[in-house]
Parts: sequence; C-alpha cells; structure tokens
Amino acid sequence: MMTREQTWARLVHLAIVAGEMPKKRWNLSGAKLRGANLIGANLIAANLSDANLSGADLSDADLSGANLIGANLIAAKLTIVDLFAADLSGADLTDATLTSSILIKTDLTKANLSGACIDNANISEWVIKDVTCSHIVQAKPGKQIRIGFEPLEFEKKYTQIGKIAELILNIPLSESTGFIATAIAQSINHIKKSPVLSWKGVEALSDGDTKITFYVFDSDFYQHQKETFETVLKKALNDYFRNNAFEDTRDQYLDPVRDATGQVITIKKAMPVPPSRSLNVLKK
Repeated sequence: MMTREQTWARLVHLAIVAGEMPKKRWNLSGAKLRGANLIGANLIAANLSDANLSGADLSDADLSGANLIGANLIAAKLTIVDLFAADLSGADLTDATLTSSILIKTDLTKANLSGACIDNANISEWVIKDVTCSHIVQAKPGKQIRIGFEPLEFEKKYTQIGKIAELILNIPLSESTGFIATAIAQSINHIKKSPVLSWKGVEALSDGDTKITFYVFDSDFYQHQKETFETVLKKALNDYFRNNAFEDTRDQYLDPVRDATGQVITIKKAMPVPPSRSLNVLKK
C-alpha cells in the first residue's frame, strides 16, 4: 500500500490537488478521477463525496472511514479494498468489482449495486437499506454467473440477520487463525454461490483452544446446516490439527481446511458423516 505522502503525490500527478499535503482530512469532494490508477492508495477518512471514480482502479486501497456519498463508482475495481465504516450512501456501484473487499459496517443506503461482484467480501454489519440491485455477478474461471433479484430481494437476502455460528478449534490463537477462518468462510460461500458466512472474530479460550465466531446471513444454512458446521466440521478440523502440529504460518493449512469444509458442508442438514470421509479428505 502507498503511504499518505505517495498517495498525495499521485493525486498531484493526476492534477486533482496541488500544494503540500494537508494534515487534516483530505477534501476531494467532486474530484474527477475517472479511470484513475489508485492501486494501493491510502485514502483513510478522505472526503470523496460526489467524486467521479468510474472505471478507476482502487485495488488494495484503504478507504476506511471515507465519505463516498453519491460517488460514481461505476465499473470501479475495488478488489481487496478496505471500506470499513465508509459511507457510500447513494453511491453508484453498478458493475463494480468488490471481490474480497472489507465492507464491515459500510453504509450503502440507497446505493446501486446492480451488476456488482461481491465474491468473498466481508459484509459483516453492512447497511443495505433501500439499495437498488437487479443482479450480482459471480466470477468463475473463464466465465461470469449472473444472479438476478426481484425488487427488495437482494436487501432481504443479504441484510444481516444477527445469527452467529461458532467453531472451537484445538489450536492456539495466532495470526494464522484469521487465515483459517477466511478459508472456511470462502469455501462455504463458494459452495453456496452466495455470501453465507463471514467471520466475525477470534478469541483465545486457553493456550491451546481458540473460538472462531461467524456471522450467518443465510437463514436456510442457519436452520439446516449450522449444527453440522459446529460439530462435524469442528471434529474433522480438530482431528487434522491433532495429527499435524500447528505452526504459525499463513498457507500451510489453507488447502486442507478448504477441502474439509467443502466435504462436510455439502452434507444435507445436520446428519452425521462417517469419520473416515472427513479424515481422508484432510489427509490429502
């Protein structure tokens, strides 16, 4: 990610601002940034209300706490962007790419999300009141899948319903725990073809036990597969970690975690699964 100074220099180069970087909140209201390259920009708490960012590339940027009220973000690239607590009320996100973005507590009231891609986005506590969304797009290798919605259907489906699921794993709390939680949520969302889960947080219960808490956005999953998630998947993962010494690494466990999650979560309702099936998958 760019530093604040580098981001300001980029804006100067684009003739959006001039002079020395202000110490206070940046006022970029109404800025014309159509198609701009702002990859990795540090725009924390910036005022970008009514800015034209259509087609701009903001991948990996930090826009947490930013004011994007009424902003034009049509076809903008917002992959892995931090929009924590940002205000996008009335923003136009038609055909925007929000893959793996952080939309925690993001206010999207009356925004237009038609054609947007929200694959693997963290939508915990987002606000989507009165949004417009005729469809979203899921990106698959070599193709895109269009998922259509009737009026108000998107809001009804994706508004947080306040339901929680938990996994207690026999591993110490570490940096890797967040990556494991992400892998679990991504796997389930991929299988279900919609954001069903996003992880809420992790908590050390002891030196060797960690609780991962997930938001559940899908009522059918909550009613029919939560028990499987909290019991069968928990056992499968704990069996794996019991036989494979846990180390604080980011990548070592992601594939087996995804494999186990994919195996378990396809089981209908909360039916038991023979241990050998889960263990065979985990030991690949």
